Amino acid sequence: LGKTTLILEAWKEVLKLTQDSRICAVLVFVGERGEDLSDYLDLLQNTPHGLVEVWSAPKGVPQEFQWQVFLWGYHRSLVLGAHYHCITFYESASRAVDAFRAVAEPGGGMVTGGIPTEAISRVAAMVGRGGFYPKLGTSNTNIVSVLDGNKSADPLAQFALMTADHNTTSRIRLVPSPQIPFPKISVIPLETYTRRSERLIPEALRKEQEKVKKDCFFDSAGRLLPPEETHRRILKYCEENPDPQY
Repeated sequence: LGKTTLILEAWKEVLKLTQDSRICAVLVFVGERGEDLSDYLDLLQNTPHGLVEVWSAPKGVPQEFQWQVFLWGYHRSLVLGAHYHCITFYESASRAVDAFRAVAEPGGGMVTGGIPTEAISRVAAMVGRGGFYPKLGTSNTNIVSVLDGNKSADPLAQFALMTADHNTTSRIRLVPSPQIPFPKISVIPLETYTRRSERLIPEALRKEQEKVKKDCFFDSAGRLLPPEETHRRILKYCEENPDPQY
């Protein structure tokens, strides 16, 4: 999905929004890689911002603690939402579901993978809670990261299906709308690109990808080849190039 790249772009833009003293941001980072947390913190350090809180328990931390951090971040965002327009990032809700297994009561229902049914419904209800509070003039907005999911009735899998393009993701810009009394966020697509290509793909590999695409997927007239012919050409290329120089 390129979810990390996508949500980092959103994080960067929301950091800028917090320069408005009415807006704050919270990152609840649970169960994901420490390298991804470093990306968030780098952006926090290098982007002008106002009130921002980060609560984290990355991969490798005991799941009981991951769940406690998730609960704390959730309740903290509700408290801040009583005083500010609070925008909370949950990275990721799927890992929070997994962490719940460490504290779940025995004997409950299970879904595929040994995940308690209660974990899915509870996390979905928590991250889905938000809105504008007219008497306070404040709001809670949640931005939720989930992993890939198969077609399912589970709420988190349905979230994943909404962004089911596995090849590319979109660079976005978030802007507040002046027409309404709380910072509704508009998403403006700027460009589409392969996830984190500039960081993960060496130049030699990029050139090889372009060559394989040209030679194995299209004929000399630029027409798309049948799948069987593409498969044959890719196998032949791999046999002739078993050990790339890069």
